[in-house]
Amino acid sequence: MAKIECLMCENWVEIPKFVNIGNYDGQIVCKQCKALLSVKFVGSELRKYKLVPGKGKGDVPVGIVYKQTKDKGKK
Repeated sequence: MAKIECLMCENWVEIPKFVNIGNYDGQIVCKQCKALLSVKFVGSELRKYKLVPGKGKGDVPVGIVYKQTKDKGKK
């Protein structure tokens, strides 16, 4: 099975079996960091390989959700 290195987390990403690496132009998701990689295979050679901007864990905004709870203790 073919593998490529994720450009976001440097983890090895296996190319799914349904992808025809002889002729494929599409996207693959890294299972580790959820980065979206745009790839193009022609004649089993990797011709295009880049990170799709705004689709990886480094691009996800971090927020804190505050939820007020009732005090169940006795006063």
